[in-house]
Amino acid sequence: KDLCCYSSPEVEAPYVSEEEKQRLLELYRYLHSRAHNSSRPLKNIYLPGPRENLLAWVSGAFELYVCYSPLGTKAAVLSAVSKLMKWIRREEERLFILTPQTY
Repeated sequence: KDLCCYSSPEVEAPYVSEEEKQRLLELYRYLHSRAHNSSRPLKNIYLPGPRENLLAWVSGAFELYVCYSPLGTKAAVLSAVSKLMKWIRREEERLFILTPQTY
């Protein structure tokens, strides 16, 4: 995590109102605080809910936070995240700045 890059898609329905956007941000903050809790940090968090299911995956190299439909299964999400990680690894030189620029 020496070089920090942040990426997020555009927020879409059902998170169109300011209240819903704020609620989603609070869910991400909760996942982040659980993942980085000083007394008991967690590397993987799966949080099913009535409106959405959430997944956090924290490693030494990256942090991934995912929000998806409450109708999706944990197995389907893990499969999709695995495919996403393979794609990111394949494209990481194009997606991220891997070496700091010197001027």
